[in-house]
Formats: sequence, structure tokens, C-alpha cells
Amino acid sequence: MTLLVVLVVTIPALVLLAIGIALRVTGHALPKPRVVEYLPPKGVPILDAALLAGLDKRAVAAALVGMAVDRKIRILAQQDKKAPVAVELQPDANFTAEDVAVLEALFGPGHSSDRVKRFSKDKRQQSRRVARLIRIVEDYLRSHNLLGPRLAWPMLLIRVLTTVTLVVAGVLLVGSGVNGEWGAFWLAAASVVALLAIYVVTPSSWRRYTPKSVLIREQLAGLNGYITLAEADRLRFLQSPSGALRASSGVTAAGLAIGVPTTADPAVAFELDRLILNERLLPYAILFGHSKEWIAELNISYQNVASLNLEGVGAVMDVAGDLLLLTASVGDLVELASAVGDAVDAGGAVVEVIGAGAEALSDLFG
Repeated sequence: MTLLVVLVVTIPALVLLAIGIALRVTGHALPKPRVVEYLPPKGVPILDAALLAGLDKRAVAAALVGMAVDRKIRILAQQDKKAPVAVELQPDANFTAEDVAVLEALFGPGHSSDRVKRFSKDKRQQSRRVARLIRIVEDYLRSHNLLGPRLAWPMLLIRVLTTVTLVVAGVLLVGSGVNGEWGAFWLAAASVVALLAIYVVTPSSWRRYTPKSVLIREQLAGLNGYITLAEADRLRFLQSPSGALRASSGVTAAGLAIGVPTTADPAVAFELDRLILNERLLPYAILFGHSKEWIAELNISYQNVASLNLEGVGAVMDVAGDLLLLTASVGDLVELASAVGDAVDAGGAVVEVIGAGAEALSDLFG
């Protein structure tokens, strides 16, 4: 009986589980980067980048922090970790249709009169809105030939084979238990657990990326490579001729892209550039799963710039300070949506996240 269980159930279960894990891992795998990148792909919104990297679950948290980095909102946290987090919309902020869609997904089309509230009371509806947003962005990318049709039949075949094997495993489990063959019984039980795990790890379908998306995905992989470098390697890269934040001409492409103010002192310029770049890349560190490490990097550069007592960099320091306080309050930034309260304007009034956001999305995403 034991040999029968091994041949008929255990080996097929392990093979199917390995295939399911491989499909999940390869579905999220980025291509090997040609070079390390220290700036995000130009003109690619964070939600688009998240889907092109196969990192949907972190997309909304990254997009929300991205709006804070772009000075469109302030994410206000308190030192008390039990207190909810408020989002304050900044005056004259230019929200894109995608920004509005993220706010609508998190806050819904209407609000109570309270300044803040916990989203856990409406977690199911929030999850549905976020899932709908991800589907809209995916359809948009597909319409622009960056994604192909989802591939579903291999996953369906695996689930069918798993179901058949699970039925056989159940019969053998009962039979070995009745006959008192406990070695076969426990082996069959372990196989049942492995088979049930296949339903969890195997994706329902596989997102396919088109040749048009290859360059963006390579840039994202290069950016992930930069974020995962050790600090010393990252500093050497930034100070190299190809990656220097500030060149002999005064401002590099990175400085221009992130709006770094000029200064005559190269050492001061480097510290300020590094702070703004670390802040700029925080949404992508969240996306790639390195938020804690990157917050530590941001804190180091924040402290370095603070010690210089520079004038005219208050706004930069304020945003970085808010983000550091947010991390101390919330912890894992990927779970940010669970801690966020109502959106409020600069005067403290609750903002109605406009229902027109859906209309704006239709204009943007077609």
C-alpha cells in the first residue's frame, strides 16, 4: 500500500506543487536588467509599473506614497500606532485621473462627516474597489499592447489534475486507515495537504507581457537592482561617471528629473541629491518589497541633510519627515491602506473624492 501511495499520489502531488510554485514565481519575475537604473521609467505611472512588474498587491500603497512624494497629498500619522492615519490633499495639487482613481478605491465615492475613520469597517468594499482599479489598469495596458491576453489553460489543467489526484488520495487515505497501514496513511495525508496547497499557490491565470513592454520591464528590473544594492555599492554607483547625481556641469539627468536645487558645495549637493532621490524611490522600494530597508536609507540621508542646517530645503525635509513618521506609526507601508482614515483638505474638512473619477478614468483608460 505504501508503494502504491508513493507512485499514485505522493509523486504526482509533489510534481504538481512544484509546477504551481514555478508558475507563480515566473509570473512575477522581471527580466534580467541590462544596466542598473537609479530613476523610474519616464512617463510610466506607478500603477502601470506595478502591473508590468507583476506586483499588483503593493500597487495602491506605492501609488499613495507616490502622491505624497509628489507633494499632492500629505499622509499624516501620529506616534500612537492605534490612531488612524489621515490623508490631506494639498492646495492646487494637480491630480491625474489615476491619482483620483486610487483615492476613490481607498476612500470610496462618499464620506462621513468625521475627520478620520478606520477602513477596517469597510474592508470588503475597499478590496473590491481596489481589485476593480487593477482590472481597469490591466485593460488599459492591454489596449496599448503592453500586456497580452491572460493565459489560463495551463492553470486549469493543473487544477483538474490536482482534483483527480486529490480524490485518489482521499480513497487511499481512508483505505490505509481502515487497514491499519499507518505509514501509507500518513504519507497519503501529507499528499492531501500538498494537493490542497496547489490550489493556493497556483495562479488562476498567467499575465503575458508583450515585446513592447520589454524595455519598461528591463528598466524596472534595473531599478530593483539599484534598490537592492548594498549602501556602499549604491554610493559608488552614484559617484561613478555614468551614475553621478551631480556632474561638473552642475546638475545631472537625475538632478533635473527630480528637481534638485543647485548648490556650490559638491558635498552638500550630493547629500541633498541623495535625500531627494531616496525619497523619490520610496514608492518603488515599497513596490519591490524593500520598504523597511529603504526607509532606513531615507532616514540616514535625512539626518545628514538636517545636520547641514541648509536654508530653502524646508519642503524637502517636511515631506521626508512625514514619511519617516508614517513608517514609525504604520510599520509595514504595504499595509498602509488598512490604517488610512478619511481624506481631508488643508483646512481639515472631509473631501468628497469625486464620483467623476470614474468618468476621468474612462477618458484616460478608454
